[in-house]
Amino acid sequence: MLLEERPRLIVAFHDHFDPASGGTSDMCLRGLVMDVPVWLVPGEDPGLGCWLRPGMFPRPRMERVRRELGAGQRPGGAPTLFSGPEE
Repeated sequence: MLLEERPRLIVAFHDHFDPASGGTSDMCLRGLVMDVPVWLVPGEDPGLGCWLRPGMFPRPRMERVRRELGAGQRPGGAPTLFSGPEE
């Protein structure tokens, strides 16, 4: 989805978001690695959400996803904002 559609924003709806789990968390992490901003909505009101940051995710997961996605490269070869140290 990220590689083919190239979204400019991800909005994730999850009332028990866990950065160490899979599913929604995995898609959010992949989006961040691909330099796509992620807004997490924990309930019914999207205005009460928060922006996710790479530093919220366990470092081993972040490194694994970076390797899988081509470490610091967006589709088309442009470098990502998150190819350096975590925030």
